[in-house]
Amino acid sequence: MKKTTAVIDQIRDIIERELLVDTSEIEITDSLETALGIDLEIDFARVISSICQKFDVSHEAKELLTGANTLKQLASIVIEEAELG
Repeated sequence: MKKTTAVIDQIRDIIERELLVDTSEIEITDSLETALGIDLEIDFARVISSICQKFDVSHEAKELLTGANTLKQLASIVIEEAELG
């Protein structure tokens, strides 16, 4: 659980830095599109790119990240990718 929390915190930091938004009130299962009022296809590309760089994510995992819409989904993909190496 500590690993998940750490990854979620890092993803929150990336989202805040890339989109200039506050994620402190967002639950890990909230829709990021709805909660932040962003367009996932446009705004989220920078976030996904930064997540991929930060966590050294494969191209296949990048595709999965693109379809994610919650902090929990994003963290799960990053953690699974790290465990698979």
